[in-house]
Amino acid sequence: MGGADQLYLTLQSGKLVSQAATHHGQLLPEERQLAETLYRRDEALSALAATPTLGQGMNLPADLVIIAEDSQYDVASGRKDLLEPEDLLNAAGRAGESATGIVLVIPGKVVPLDDAENKIGERWTRLRAIFGQSDQCLVLDDPFTALMDRIHDKA
Repeated sequence: MGGADQLYLTLQSGKLVSQAATHHGQLLPEERQLAETLYRRDEALSALAATPTLGQGMNLPADLVIIAEDSQYDVASGRKDLLEPEDLLNAAGRAGESATGIVLVIPGKVVPLDDAENKIGERWTRLRAIFGQSDQCLVLDDPFTALMDRIHDKA
């Protein structure tokens, strides 16, 4: 497989220096396994940037998953197609071993907002329908909001 100088990871004196790595289909199986193993270890990798290979059946202990695109290039059609709801939910759920976590989905196109007409783009409506159900999302309140409100009321 080559020496340490062929790794995507930065080593210094044989020790891991970088806190981030990549995971994609062009890596050798051993390289993907190394990235996964290092991500699972305490004090090794703290971030793993991955292509859709991550959503294809592996679970990693992530507290935060950022899905940077809600569409995927389809070789057969030659264009980007929106991911199916089950594919988005699968990718979100695959990258975490606990029942809780944060998933941030960044749409591939800007979601238009028209304040004058009080309308928001169709893409937002679609994403909201996927992630907006009570069993899939939890509204998080900032715990400091109530404290700050009480301090403000007393001031």
